[in-house]
Amino acid sequence: MSGEGQLGATSAFAKSGKSGFTFAYGQTTTVAASDTISTGLSKVFGCLAQLESAPVLTCDRAVAQMGDQAGTPASGSILVKTFMPTGAGDTTPVAATTFSKVVNWVAWGLP
Repeated sequence: MSGEGQLGATSAFAKSGKSGFTFAYGQTTTVAASDTISTGLSKVFGCLAQLESAPVLTCDRAVAQMGDQAGTPASGSILVKTFMPTGAGDTTPVAATTFSKVVNWVAWGLP
């Protein structure tokens, strides 16, 4: 990964009474339809991902999932998943089959 980092607690979290929250962010290149990313946080409470590479028919979107934080994935990690449409006339998402796509991600939780 490149461009990783963390931001300290923000005023939005401070106003909500949840002090100690931190943002982590980075960029990864996909190697599978579901890639595990270690965020550097001890526990993730939310996450987002966005495909930065140009979408192609066999990889047109990316999402982030925090999972159960107790094994799938491990605490502090997220899953970056990529998808494509099932086929012509059927936009039901299925796992992508093209990889080496750049994805930006953001996660927030406990440092």
